[in-house]
Amino acid sequence: MKKNWEEELKRKIELEKEAYSISEIEKVVNKKYEILEKVESVNYLVKYKNEIDKMFDLLEKYLNGSKNISKDIIKSIGFALYYILETKDHINDETPFIGYYDDQLVLELVIAELRKEKVI
Repeated sequence: MKKNWEEELKRKIELEKEAYSISEIEKVVNKKYEILEKVESVNYLVKYKNEIDKMFDLLEKYLNGSKNISKDIIKSIGFALYYILETKDHINDETPFIGYYDDQLVLELVIAELRKEKVI
């Protein structure tokens, strides 16, 4: 079952990140503290806090003019961070026991991409 979700979420990341523009990235950065607050309150997500902090650093550097990171990576990061904030995503966050499973999986997929590209 995890494989099916993983493939579906990979497709969703690829499709939806294409819509991300600079203004979308700015919106994500502007919601930084709201996203971090949610991460810190969810056991499934708190273990990614260091990586999420690095992701925000990369977005902020990009918005401040650094072009050392590909736009594709920036869009993946933006999508993953915004996905955390959404409550009615692939699995509604309020669903008992599994509500944050998809959020965790999206983070794992994007973090794996960042590690593969040696960004974090």
